[in-house]
This record gives sequence, structure tokens and C-alpha cells, in this order.
Amino acid sequence: MKIKGVFIGTFTIAGYAPTCSIGFQYMKETTESLFTGSGNSYANIPTAELTKEQYLCANTCNGSSSARFEIVQLDDDSYYIRSVEPDFYAGNILSLSNGYLYAYPPGHKSLDSFKFNVGGQSIDLCSTNTNIINDIEITCIDGGLELHKKNALSTNTREWAAYLVSRDGSDGLIGHKFTLSVIGQGQIYPGMESSFNL
Repeated sequence: MKIKGVFIGTFTIAGYAPTCSIGFQYMKETTESLFTGSGNSYANIPTAELTKEQYLCANTCNGSSSARFEIVQLDDDSYYIRSVEPDFYAGNILSLSNGYLYAYPPGHKSLDSFKFNVGGQSIDLCSTNTNIINDIEITCIDGGLELHKKNALSTNTREWAAYLVSRDGSDGLIGHKFTLSVIGQGQIYPGMESSFNL
């Protein structure tokens, strides 16, 4: 396989408000003590604390954001996905680990590629004339991606986080709901293929 093109972009999942970001932040619920002004008392208010994970997550929590990825297209229109987000495993490549999408350091012996499909057809980013591509299904060797262990804030279920997995997801198939926002072109450099064991 040869590298056909390199792109920098972010992913979101459509159909959620707030925006559902894709990155490396999960959520646990904590409480914040706020002054009520009534009788000089305080109330414990549930809040979402974002935790850094090495597994890929979907997240609608206030303060979360989509990680930037380097999307490496091969000549069979499959893709490798590598984080380029500072402080979130920059340089690490997404691959499967017991169904989870794990950010492996370069040189990992076994890496998994992905397919991007719209309407049942593979996407060729090199010949796409738009920077925003909607209705994408991301698939891998196990099939389409799913949500798993969705954790919602008890007082505001619109704020939640979940892991992205390739199988046995507890919260359903994502399907054709990914949006890819291409924000720039990457570069093919000498020896780049070796990063992906090509």
C-alpha cells in the first residue's frame, strides 16, 4: 500500500445538542459547592469532570472539544488516523484494543485502518471538493463504530460521554452520523509509510 494523501481534521457526531465532539475526554460526575444566598448556605451541584483517556471518546459536556487528527489516506481509500492534538497523545495512531479505539505510539506492531463511507460508497478525500463531509459511517474490521458505557450528568442528561468501540457497544451503533471537518492538508514525508507498517 502507498500513501495517497494526508489531511488534518476533526470529527463530530450529528444529532446532538450540545455538539458531540470526538477526542480523548471521558466524564465522571463530581459536585461543586455553590453559595445559595439563602440563609448563608451552600448547595452541592452535580458537575461534569472531564478525564483524559487513551481511548477514543464521544463527548457533549460543557468544555469538551474535538481533537485534531492526521488522516492518512492509502491508495485503496482506507485510512489511518493519528492524533495531532497537543496534550492528547500527539503522534499516536488509533487502532483496536479489545474493541476499544486506543491511541498507540508509533511503531506498534499491529495497526488497524478504517473506511469512510457515505451512502454505501467509500470516500476519496483526495478528490473531494468540500471541507465539511456529513453522513459518514466509519467502519473497521469489526464493522461500524458504536457507543459504549455512556455516562450522563444526573441533572442534565444532554451532557454525557461514551467510549467509541468496534463491537459489543452498550449504547448502540453510530451509523452514518459522523461529520468530518477538514481544516488543512498534511504532508507526505520520506519514510512515512514505516510509521504505519506499510
